[in-house]
Amino acid sequence: MNWKRGSIFCLSIFLATYQTGIGMPIRAMAAPLDTATLISDKEDGVHQAKIKYEKWMKKYPNCVHPAKEWKKVNGKYQYPVTPYDKEWGSYGKKEERYVACQIPQKILDELSTEELLELVLDCPLTVNMYLYDGIKDGVKKMAQYLNGMDELLGREDCLSVVHQYYAKYNIPEKQQLDYEELLPGNNPDYYTIVDDEKLMRKAEKDANVMIALNLCEAIIEIASDKNIISMEEKQAVAKTILQKEKEKNKSQCVDGPSVEKEQADSILNNCLRAYSGQPVSEIAGNGQKLASTRSGSPYFVLPDGGKVYYTIPNSSRKFTADEISKVLNQYKQFRNIYGDPVITVAGEGGTTAYNCYNYAWLKKYDPQNLWKKCTLNNDEAFRNYRYFTKSSHPGGIGWIGSNARHAVYTIRKSYDYIDGNNRLYSAPLVKSKWGPKGLLVQHPLNRGEYQCETSDMTWFC
Repeated sequence: MNWKRGSIFCLSIFLATYQTGIGMPIRAMAAPLDTATLISDKEDGVHQAKIKYEKWMKKYPNCVHPAKEWKKVNGKYQYPVTPYDKEWGSYGKKEERYVACQIPQKILDELSTEELLELVLDCPLTVNMYLYDGIKDGVKKMAQYLNGMDELLGREDCLSVVHQYYAKYNIPEKQQLDYEELLPGNNPDYYTIVDDEKLMRKAEKDANVMIALNLCEAIIEIASDKNIISMEEKQAVAKTILQKEKEKNKSQCVDGPSVEKEQADSILNNCLRAYSGQPVSEIAGNGQKLASTRSGSPYFVLPDGGKVYYTIPNSSRKFTADEISKVLNQYKQFRNIYGDPVITVAGEGGTTAYNCYNYAWLKKYDPQNLWKKCTLNNDEAFRNYRYFTKSSHPGGIGWIGSNARHAVYTIRKSYDYIDGNNRLYSAPLVKSKWGPKGLLVQHPLNRGEYQCETSDMTWFC
């Protein structure tokens, strides 16, 4: 990811993942969600959230904002409390923040789908869709927490409205802020922006570009999964995507994960291939190409000619709720300062189709190339590749750690947590796949089945 163009995405993830605590403005954007509590939810959580909303609103009535508190500015409803208000800082639990963002039913009933989409995009917590293993899954999860998102996905005209909004969306070419100047070096101090409300509002405008594009793309994917998109709509989407790709390439605001990059068989990629006439083998990222031999294993070819061999599993399966619970229960004594478990599943635990190397390296550098459908045999070619800068510690979000036995994807370079005896520990917070037959887990580097000390890892940017 280009640093100049990727800075704002890193900033948005920083805000979505961690408590920023600066008193008046932006405080506690959102604590990481405990994915383990979502296992029993029905059908990906979409259209299943009403009972949860009602339970939370009864438990935290002081956080409920009735319709009379929702004011219109220039014809658009505004959230009564946002991270720029002092009241937001008083919400100590994630549930309280979600309750504060629930849209009163009276307003939901009067909103057109176009108005509802814009209100969902304005929600301070929509950015939390990035906290999961994929953007599409993140949108589904947000439908479990935000009634506006749930209502939007349930509208019959959702797909047509989203596609129309996406097609007309004006992608700005320039960012509001110069992030290279504000965040110098390899270990940027995001509080330079977070502590300044004027800068933060500009940064938010930059971040909202990616949020708008990714939300629309994810909803198109969800419609495809549920087979409610016609061939004519697919063709229209393909034309729109081609146009948007040209606009994205000109914009400083567009970088970081996207639905196309995360899922090789996404409708967006399939539409692009069908419309442009390109075969699948020609779709590759970061200068990498796919190759195979009749007698040997298939492999990725790096720009310098290095080969990364992989295998394609004959079959794969998802992990059951019982398997996930059994693993998580082994580490329930480790908690963060909010009392939430520090070892949780990511992306519903993943599948047996890929391993740690596959997840860490291809998630960051080439996620569209089968990273959930193949298993890398080793990561020696990646680890020895001259493009990567080595460091003894992770520099921040997105850094890869590897020691030839295991590989991890960094979520936070330093993370404090306690055990059942209130003993304090600190380690990088990472996501990693615990072997091809193990879960995809978010955990402190030094805890879990594949625990490693920082000194054991060789870090790459």
